[in-house]
Amino acid sequence: MDKKIRLITCFALALTLLLASCGGGAPSGSGAATTAAATAAAEATTAAAAATTAATTAAATTAADNSGDADSSTVTLKITFPGEQPIDWDMMAAEISREVRKDGINIELDGTFTPFSDLVQKNQLMMNAQEPIDMIFDAQWVTCIEMCANGIYAEIEDLLNEYGQDIIDTRGGLMRAGYFSGKLYGVPMGSVVKQPRSWYVRYDLLKEAGIDELPKSYDELVEGSYILKEHFPNMPIIQAKNLIADRSVELDVIDATGGSSGTFYLEPGISTIKHIAMEGKDGVFWPELERARQLFVDGIINNDALSVNDNRTFFYEGKCIIATAPDIGFQDFGALMGLINSIEGSDPQNITFHTLDDGVDHSAFALNNFQFLPVWSSNKELSIQFLNWSAQSQANYDLIAYGQEGVHWEPVGDHQYTITSDRWRWFPYAWVWNPVHDRILDIITGDALELEKAWRRVDHFLPSPLVGFNYDRNISREVRDAWAVYNTILDKYTPALIGAIDPAEAFERWLAEDGDNIKIILDDMQRQLDEHLASQ
Repeated sequence: MDKKIRLITCFALALTLLLASCGGGAPSGSGAATTAAATAAAEATTAAAAATTAATTAAATTAADNSGDADSSTVTLKITFPGEQPIDWDMMAAEISREVRKDGINIELDGTFTPFSDLVQKNQLMMNAQEPIDMIFDAQWVTCIEMCANGIYAEIEDLLNEYGQDIIDTRGGLMRAGYFSGKLYGVPMGSVVKQPRSWYVRYDLLKEAGIDELPKSYDELVEGSYILKEHFPNMPIIQAKNLIADRSVELDVIDATGGSSGTFYLEPGISTIKHIAMEGKDGVFWPELERARQLFVDGIINNDALSVNDNRTFFYEGKCIIATAPDIGFQDFGALMGLINSIEGSDPQNITFHTLDDGVDHSAFALNNFQFLPVWSSNKELSIQFLNWSAQSQANYDLIAYGQEGVHWEPVGDHQYTITSDRWRWFPYAWVWNPVHDRILDIITGDALELEKAWRRVDHFLPSPLVGFNYDRNISREVRDAWAVYNTILDKYTPALIGAIDPAEAFERWLAEDGDNIKIILDDMQRQLDEHLASQ
């Protein structure tokens, strides 16, 4: 029997693939493409970087004397991260670097942090300027598609084979997620084989409105939202920037592009790719689109939802009662405590409507967060050696992911942990995340714990036709141009995905304006998928 469960966790951090942390959007980002000049310059500097890399690596790996002390030959690895810098970054960067040097890798870590809202633009500016960066966080929803296509990021398959066996072993079959246009560019990061969705809920306000139990299904959540609206008419009830993308995971519908917009998709177990506007009223999402429109008109969905940078932050600030989240559990411990401490009696809870039963949901067994190496970096071997060090042992991973044991966290049982400080925020998703070493927060127990464990198991899911498929949107000039136009126009019609505009009218205008490009993309995606399936 399909067992719909609810996950109730207070103070939980965990399981984010971040795909929707900037509100979804086109997988390749929304900014200008990397310039041809930058691409040419990158190609020109690759040879020069390669000429010095071997000497740099040899010096750095032989100079370490196992004391952990830095010396004149210590190489600084410059890494970029998304989000806010942890309070204890300087202390922890020094501690991690010291432990890495003890194992013969003579490096010093230097991190730069960029707010999620600025990530696309900042990545493009840094790469266009060829800033001296050795490792950079990127994803389909940021800039990695265009960077790989334009030769900005280095191919890393040979480097991984020589220096990264533990990276490969801890990712297993999930390593295929790092391939773009048939070449391995990214080190994949993740702990689950499919990105879950959940809902942040102010349980104290539900009880104040007479709702004593947390919703056990989406239908119950919607029904309760109308009761909440009666009691809190001036407060946004639901904050959602792309409700259809969130609901698609609960409906077991998979984004065909590997992104999070939900506009190109496959229905469960079916290998025919569809587009949400072309399917219209005959599509699997139509009932959800109609319901979203009614929720928006009735003031249940925040009518300013699209102007909100991040659903979760909006919730943590006490500005709504319910918010969609691209993860399970509360990701930001500091922000969560800020809500609890600033609003007396607040009781934030996290619920999800996924199933515990094996063999029900489908997965493409792919990951969506990566570390990339710019081609001009002269420290590519050292970067891979460092990432490999993080995957060599539980102790190495723990230090990076959770901070100092006894200061920032404590182990619980075999593979769980408890947070003792918010000075080292949880962000392994940005540089070292792997499913073998990642721990589960101790607050997560019972069915919630079982769900966490299930979503880390490949055998919990049925294989999607997209398993092993890496769509190449740069296959031809016609397809590249179609995607460029599509991404430019997309933002005009995505408001229909939260009910902000009438979906029937929006889709009619969308097809009139861009239907030819949608068909070019759809036909090309289907052709590539058919060829992939035929080769299996």
